[in-house]
This record gives sequence, C-alpha cells and structure tokens, in this order.
Amino acid sequence: MGNCNRRRRCAVAISLALSIALSALLTAFALSSTHFGWLGCLALIPLYIAIARCAPAVAATCGALWGGSLYFFATLVFDAAIPEDFRALVLLSVIPAAYAFLGAHLTRRIGFSPFVLGVGWIGVELAVQPVGLKFGLLAGAQSEFALLQWAGRALGYTLVAFAVAYVNACLLSVLSRIRVTAPRARPVPASGAHSRRLKAQIFACSPLLAVLQTRPRAPPDVC
Repeated sequence: MGNCNRRRRCAVAISLALSIALSALLTAFALSSTHFGWLGCLALIPLYIAIARCAPAVAATCGALWGGSLYFFATLVFDAAIPEDFRALVLLSVIPAAYAFLGAHLTRRIGFSPFVLGVGWIGVELAVQPVGLKFGLLAGAQSEFALLQWAGRALGYTLVAFAVAYVNACLLSVLSRIRVTAPRARPVPASGAHSRRLKAQIFACSPLLAVLQTRPRAPPDVC
C-alpha cells in the first residue's frame, strides 16, 4: 500500500511538472508569434492547479519552474524579446515563485479566488518590467487580438493581463466542480443469501400489511 501511494504521488508530481513546463513553452511561443497568441490564453491553468492543491512551498517551486522554463524557451528556443542575462532569469523565476507562494497561502485562508489571483498577477507584471517586455507576459502574448490591443492602449496592459489571469482561474474553478464518475458494478449476493433476504422481507412485511388491513373482532361466542 505504501509503495502504491508513493508511486502515485510521484506520478502526480511528474505530471504537474510536465504540464507547467508545457505551459511555459506555450507562453514563450505565444510571445514570439504574431498568429498564435491565443495559445497563451490558458497557459496559467497548470500553475493555478498547483496554487489550488499544493502546499505553499510546493506551489512556489512550481512558480519558479514556470518562470525558469519560460526564460529557457524564450531565449534558447524562440525569439521572445527576453534578454539573455542573469537578472532576467532571476526575475522570471523569483517573481512567479513568490506569486504562487502567496496565492497558495491565501487560498488556504480564504479559498480559491480568481479575482484575488487576477489582481495578484498585476503585481507580477509590474515586477517583471525590468525584463524589457513591452506589453508584459500575458498581454504581450495576445497582441494579435484587436480588442485586446485597444484595451491595452486605452486601459494599460496590466488590465489585459488581469483579465487573462482571471479567466484562467475562473475556468479552473468551473472545471474543478465537474466530477466524472465511472459506473460501479454492485456486488451481487449469493443466491442463498438473496433468497434469505427476500424471504425475510416478505415475512416481515406480510404481518404488517395484515395488521393494517384487518379490523378488531368481538371474542368468539363460547356458548
């Protein structure tokens, strides 16, 4: 039993790490692309899964993994306008880690709040400004959408980033309420046990029905 639980925990941890790395890959690709920015619309869901279900320290590790993977993919795989220097690596690793830590801590105190997480992501966007991204992490990935471009120019790219983070958190909140249950085959009792149970129900119900349907009679005439 202990080995099975350990293997299951390892499988869950590996799956979460791979999903976070894939999320960073999609974000880096969206930042470097002018036609596939929509891929970054749902990139934060794996990180929000870690915030919702993991301890704050584990969530912080996932945040650092997300930011470090984003730096790696953006500088070595794609051309996402992120400078190849140590400061950018530190900022992209530490800021998401702190965000995930605080998000997981608040989730355990007030529950999973998409609005709070969306507002918190504004702080992430402001903190990573020295990296040099013109429109930030999330708003820059949505540069192909005219409506978001207009909103970014009129209200600021941080509001667009808030909207993207808020939608990600809301979608996770909705999906987490869906429970997919497989039908279970109920054990069929043995024929002897079934017959005894059925017989007990018949004999238990018959006297009750007889009592309800009969009326009291006078004592018999003994003369």
